[in-house]
Amino acid sequence: YEPIYTTYLELRRAVRLPEPMLGLSQGLTQWVFDRSALGGPPRVLAAVVSASGAHEGMALEAFGQTVARELSRALPQLPELRPIRTIAERRATLRCAPRPPGPPPPLDLPGLALAGDYTYADYPSTLEGAVRSGLRAAARVQERGVAAWPA
Repeated sequence: YEPIYTTYLELRRAVRLPEPMLGLSQGLTQWVFDRSALGGPPRVLAAVVSASGAHEGMALEAFGQTVARELSRALPQLPELRPIRTIAERRATLRCAPRPPGPPPPLDLPGLALAGDYTYADYPSTLEGAVRSGLRAAARVQERGVAAWPA
């Protein structure tokens, strides 16, 4: 499994990020979300690290402080930031490892097409794999002439 760490930070005053979601390439923090631009509370950002690494050995408070420093450096236009909560989901997602594609899911039951993040052999167990699996399952149902929902 892979962890996902999320730190919520309060801004001293309300500002908007240039986009609702920004990717960062320097430091520990990978993503920052402008919660107010996404329908959340004003003056709150969410910073995310989605991977294993040295941060797993950090206390949550130290992690939050590190994220605040990184955001202040990366986005100097931000007012003062204060970490308000850090959540460490230590088994948030499956670790994706290269492997040969597996066989497609069995489709031998009338009116049934399997879909799920783990059933699309060309992608690992990810959101992208789930979407592709759902699209493939819907296409197979249509090809077989079976109604997807009862009439």
